Amino acid sequence: MKLTEIRILSSAIFIGSCFISLLVVSCDSRNKQDESQPQKKSEIIIPSVIVKNVSLDNSELINGKVVYSVVKDVSFSKSGKLEIGDIPLVTGSRFKFNENLINLNIEEAFKELAQSKLSFSKNIQSFEEQIEKKVPSELIKWRKFEADLTPSKRLPEFPTIYTELEKALIIEYDIYILFSKIKNQESEIEQYFYLAPFDGIITAVYKKKNENIQRNQTVIKIAKNDVFNAEFVVSKTDYEALKKLGAIDFLDKDNNKIGSGKIKKAIKLNSDFKLICSFQKNKGIELDKNQLIHIASPLGLNKGCYLPINAVKGDEVVVLLNGRKTKSKVKILHELDEKVFVSGLKDGEVVLIK
Repeated sequence: MKLTEIRILSSAIFIGSCFISLLVVSCDSRNKQDESQPQKKSEIIIPSVIVKNVSLDNSELINGKVVYSVVKDVSFSKSGKLEIGDIPLVTGSRFKFNENLINLNIEEAFKELAQSKLSFSKNIQSFEEQIEKKVPSELIKWRKFEADLTPSKRLPEFPTIYTELEKALIIEYDIYILFSKIKNQESEIEQYFYLAPFDGIITAVYKKKNENIQRNQTVIKIAKNDVFNAEFVVSKTDYEALKKLGAIDFLDKDNNKIGSGKIKKAIKLNSDFKLICSFQKNKGIELDKNQLIHIASPLGLNKGCYLPINAVKGDEVVVLLNGRKTKSKVKILHELDEKVFVSGLKDGEVVLIK
C-alpha cells in the first residue's frame, strides 16, 4: 500500500473515532441530566365540592293565601223569579244568622195557600157547629184555632183531642186531612226562601233580581265569618318536613306571626302538593279572603349545605377522607332543579361529584 493511501486511511479512522466518542459523551451527558430531574406524574382531576353548612333565611319562604273554611253554594229546590231578601245582593254583603238572604217570588204559591186556609176555615165552622151541640166543653179551643187561620200567619198547632166523639167529628169533616195539606203547603213555601245558616258574607253573586232561576241552580256563594283555612303549594320535600312539624306558623308580608294551624288535607299536583291548613288567627288579627301570607320553609329550621344533584345517590354521598373514598349518609331537606340541600355533613369535608 502506498504511503499516501495509508495516511488518508489513518486520518479517516481517527476522525471516525472522535465522532463516536463525542456521540457517547453526549448521550451519557443527556442520560445523567434526565436522571437528575424528577419525572412529572400525570394528574387526575376529580370533581368535588367542599362542604360549607348554612342556615336558610327568609328567602326560603313559601307563599300562600287565606281562604274561607266554610263555603256554601246557595240554590233552590224550585224554579221561580229571584227576589232580594234582607241584605243587598252584592259580593261582600255581610249577614246575620237566620236573615232572609234571597227568595223566589211566592205570589202564586201564597194565593194557593190563602185559598186553602179559607176553605179550611169554612170547614172548621161547620165542624164547630157539631162540637157546640155534642161536645160544648171543647168549643173554645176550636174557635181560637179558627181565629188563627189567617194567610199571614203560620198554621197554629193542632188542638189536643180528649174525647172519642170529638175524634169522630174530626174524621167526619176531614179536619186533620185538610190541616196536613196546609202544613205541607207552608213547608213548600219555606223552600222559596233562603235563611242564613250562620253569620257570614256573600262571596259571589251569579244572578240578579227578577231573573228566572232554575231548580238547583247556584244563585250566590256564602262563607262563614272568621273561619279560615290557609292554602299553599309546596314541594314533596317541604310537605314531608311540614308534616313532622305539627303546628305551622303563618306570617304576614312583614314576617310577623299572625296565626298558626295544622295540615288538614294534602292534594297531589304532579310533583308538588297543595296543602289546606286550619288557621287559628292571633288575637286582634283581621283576615280577608285571598289575603297573601307565607310560612317559613321547614328547611329554615335546619342547617345544611347545597350539593349538585349528581353528588347524591339515594341518601348517600362519597366523601374523600385522607385520600380514600368513603360513603356518608345525608338527609335531603330540599330539592331544586340542579341541586339539593342536605344535612349530615361537616364543614370542610370534600364530597365527590359523580
